Amino acid sequence: MAHFRDAFRSQSVLLFLVLSAGGVLALLVSNDPRAPWLFSAGLCGIAIGYFLFQRPLTTLYIALFLHLTPTGIRFDDRIFDPIVHLTTALALASWLSNTVAHRRPITWNMICVITALYMSWGIVSLLWAPDIVEGRKKLVAYAIGFLLIFLITNQIKSLRALDGLMRVLRLNAWIIVIGGIYAALLGNFTLGDRLKVLNMNENALGMVLLLMLPGVIWPVFRSEGVKRRLMLTVSIAYVLFTVVLVALSGSRGSTIAVVIVLVTFAFSRPTRPWGMIGVFIVIGAVLGAPFLEGGLSKRFMEGEGGNLGGRAELWDASRLLIYDHPLTGAGIGNGAALLPQYVQEVSNDPYKLGRATYPSHNPILEASTDTGLPGMSIYLCLYASAVIQFVRSRRRACAREKALLPYFHVMFGVALAFLIAAMKSGGLEAQPTLFLLLALLVIPAQFSYRTRVSETL
Repeated sequence: MAHFRDAFRSQSVLLFLVLSAGGVLALLVSNDPRAPWLFSAGLCGIAIGYFLFQRPLTTLYIALFLHLTPTGIRFDDRIFDPIVHLTTALALASWLSNTVAHRRPITWNMICVITALYMSWGIVSLLWAPDIVEGRKKLVAYAIGFLLIFLITNQIKSLRALDGLMRVLRLNAWIIVIGGIYAALLGNFTLGDRLKVLNMNENALGMVLLLMLPGVIWPVFRSEGVKRRLMLTVSIAYVLFTVVLVALSGSRGSTIAVVIVLVTFAFSRPTRPWGMIGVFIVIGAVLGAPFLEGGLSKRFMEGEGGNLGGRAELWDASRLLIYDHPLTGAGIGNGAALLPQYVQEVSNDPYKLGRATYPSHNPILEASTDTGLPGMSIYLCLYASAVIQFVRSRRRACAREKALLPYFHVMFGVALAFLIAAMKSGGLEAQPTLFLLLALLVIPAQFSYRTRVSETL
């Protein structure tokens, strides 16, 4: 082992010397004034990549953090998007190298297999898809989701690794909360408008805050004494901010999701403190700060599209599309472009009739309009497989690792609320947030208790 480490250090030094020599030579022959900066940036990038390549779990955390980063704090997408994709590819390459070097088995969770099967049918559907570019974009989104689930299920197999994943969620959670506080107090927000936070969709804000909630609550169960009380206080503050920000965003689906998760928490012993306090926060906000729910109440009225926000017409149009193309759909990524033709048959709303594309605002229907009933059947299996694994793994996981018990109570409420709200939302069927939720549900089934897998951090 010592000989291996010495050889590894020698290779690292040799690589650095070769890169430095090549960079100096490039500077000597180049007349471009930007050359020194490009060389420095390239050298730093190579050094960071080399550092991360040796740490697959850390690289996965960084890739996941970048995928969850709100669009409002991303710099130029032409730079940010390649960085995200390169980091994801590096996370895969790093894990593969580490797995081969240590001869570790590869885990093929059923949701990985189902996702790959759906992507295969999606590739076939490109044969009749009118817009190949949109189809390629949707396939890339599914490929990213597949990689995230694959890497999470292969590496998050211990409490230590799960703690790291929860830190990523917690960091993203507080970034969004801080952004929301800034937008509400220092932005151009006025009461009655819908609060927009970090350029996120108003309907997605609450769902993302709820998905990050396990990361905020988890440290309470993993700490003791003063630290536990501090973490409990911080998590309660997060629940308060979530309730306020969701109310100001005016999202009906997110509001319903918040109520569901708080009620579910209240009926579960490990999560009861957050459930009860959250319910009191909601009641206090309604009674003591009615301005928080003024715009929300307006959106629940018929004048704002009804309780379903006009979704029923989109669902009817989606069913008509599926009826006309039951086996093929419109082709992956093309359902939204074909749907407006059917909206004309069920709606007289000029706003709806004037749009070139329209999502079904339901992930199952969106998958169906893209890939037909065969694709819908495969897509539904994603949810079914994740839920079944989550339920089945509870008894075995808790019997062998009692510290994992609270995880099931937290994730049950969050998953229930998220999935119910997702049925009313659009554009979620291939988002990293949805695949992250599925991965969180199957993590307990992947835990290895008798043989601990050592993570390289």
